[in-house]
Amino acid sequence: MKKYLLIFVTLIVTITVYANIKLPSLVGDNMVLQRDKPLTFWGWADAGEKISISFLEKKYTATTLPNGKWYIKIPQQKAGGPYSMVIAGNNSITLNNLLIGDVWICGGQSNMEVTMSNALNPDQEIAAAINPNIHFFDVAHATTALSAEDVKGKWLECNPVNIKNFSAIAYYFARHIQPRINVPVGLIECAYGGTAAEAWISPEGLAGDQVFGEQASQLKSLDLDDQIKNSASIYAKWVAPVDRSDPAYTNGTFNWAKQPHPEWPVTYFPGTFESTPQIQSKAGIIWVTKTIILTEADIAANCSLRIAVIEDDGLAFVNGTIVGSTRHEKNSTVYEVDKGLLHNGENHITVRIIDFNGGAGMYGRGGNPLSFVTPVKTISLNGNWNYKMSLDTTFAISYRKRFNPEHVPSVLFNGMIAPLTSYAVRGFLWYQGESNTLKAYYYRGLFKKLINDWRAHFKAPAAPFLFVQLANFKSASVTPGESDWAELREAQAMALSLKNTAMVNAIDLGEAKNIHPKNKQDVGKRLALQARKIVYGEKDLLASGPVFKKAVYHNNNCTISFTNEGSGLSIKDSSGEVKEFTVATGGSQQFVKAKAVISGKNTISISSPDGKPITAVRYAWASNPADVNLINKEGLPAYPFRTDDFKGITYDKNYDVKNTL
Repeated sequence: MKKYLLIFVTLIVTITVYANIKLPSLVGDNMVLQRDKPLTFWGWADAGEKISISFLEKKYTATTLPNGKWYIKIPQQKAGGPYSMVIAGNNSITLNNLLIGDVWICGGQSNMEVTMSNALNPDQEIAAAINPNIHFFDVAHATTALSAEDVKGKWLECNPVNIKNFSAIAYYFARHIQPRINVPVGLIECAYGGTAAEAWISPEGLAGDQVFGEQASQLKSLDLDDQIKNSASIYAKWVAPVDRSDPAYTNGTFNWAKQPHPEWPVTYFPGTFESTPQIQSKAGIIWVTKTIILTEADIAANCSLRIAVIEDDGLAFVNGTIVGSTRHEKNSTVYEVDKGLLHNGENHITVRIIDFNGGAGMYGRGGNPLSFVTPVKTISLNGNWNYKMSLDTTFAISYRKRFNPEHVPSVLFNGMIAPLTSYAVRGFLWYQGESNTLKAYYYRGLFKKLINDWRAHFKAPAAPFLFVQLANFKSASVTPGESDWAELREAQAMALSLKNTAMVNAIDLGEAKNIHPKNKQDVGKRLALQARKIVYGEKDLLASGPVFKKAVYHNNNCTISFTNEGSGLSIKDSSGEVKEFTVATGGSQQFVKAKAVISGKNTISISSPDGKPITAVRYAWASNPADVNLINKEGLPAYPFRTDDFKGITYDKNYDVKNTL
């Protein structure tokens, strides 16, 4: 009898799994629908169930497919709202505060993800962020081997409560665009810090790719959870002797965490050690410490230490006691600190960082920047920290870190983009590339594949794709040389050969010690300028700074001409000279600084520094060309460029794919 009862219950559960209409997260209250395009709605219900949508006094119907999914298409609509919509079947769902306007997908890695709370002037900007005609949807991080059916998130209206943890760049773009086009704007953020372009391209988009094609095709047989579990076990066994090899570790304790170390040299966080010359090219174990002052009120209850993303591994201490650890985490972490560990007066925070292969540090992201939160206040930990390297070594590549699913080709497309592709959109905003700089040459083709792939899946082959060129970062360049960041910027610019693309220049907005520069206002504004020109019909608008046109060599000099000079070329300081120009002379591939001056409305004259004929010219060709000062009179900066085609430092670098599949 029990056997038959079990079968009966199982059948009932199977039959009623979609008894009520279920909607994807993207279809809900506050959503923004794309104007002037046919719209698709979808969801789940019983097979064969009749579904209807009542919207703007019209009714549209469909029948649920045998797989339990239904789709309803409705004709294109004019901008407007707010409206309501009723979706009915066995049950009825009413959606409210719907707008019709322009919808933008905002993708990329951490600079697109940087929130309003972590950008410039957060308090003032958040307080002023009130616009009921801007709605946004933040797609939760997700990595899947197969295309997901849905994402986590919900539509929210733009106000100070909702906006503080949303993408600053996306908001500032919408803030400039919405009043000008006078229609609602919807923003869908799909960003994940520390991720590479290949993870955002579908298996179809990577088909035939010489590096990632085979890996993407293997996803259907990959168990990501099992990979994570197995690699974590292997990693734990490998890292234990690494911990014990630390000179700061004695008799089972980490002695360097027991007291502050004001005698150590100083570095700056949030940021990476790439901006600290003494250790920027090293790898190993680095200790950092900072002292804060607490009052009796601060330690009346437990506190929390909010540590930013730690790259690669981190172990956190408060007054010598371990309060938390990370193993190559990609999200900010929060550790509870028992009030019994704290003192009235000075307290020291220590973090032990393992750097496997360069590029390590601590940098803020999301809603949890570097801070110490007490019952009565939040203490910022941004600024100077004392540091000391305890172990200078490059760890074995084979087990330098555990398996990271977000690095696997196609998994972010599957988990965060594929579930959105039925939704009609106006276009795409993109800020990514930092994680591909070591293989910048390969990005030339990879980025184009991403653009084409997204357009294909959204069935929008001409959709505008606006992207941000990498900002200046790392120590300021002193001697001309090669740069993987410069090569990545060049690879990004090559995507402009695709129709309806535009690139925003951020070469003047970076910070040497912060890979996430605070000024997102100007990035958003410059994206809006490009949108106004190529999307919204302001054809005569000057949307960018000067762009290299051609070089004319004569005797020992060279004349560079530009387009997009606007009212004329200018410099933004009082030096009288255009900086960050370098030249190669006499057929050499060695570059040296050269004197450059504005010689006409759209021309620069460059003099040979050694009397030999100039054969190649570069402008702002460095990771951080900190003295860039060439602009047009409208104030927009000139784009980096080079006239040579010499093979760069990433030309023959092969991808190490051992840590993906």
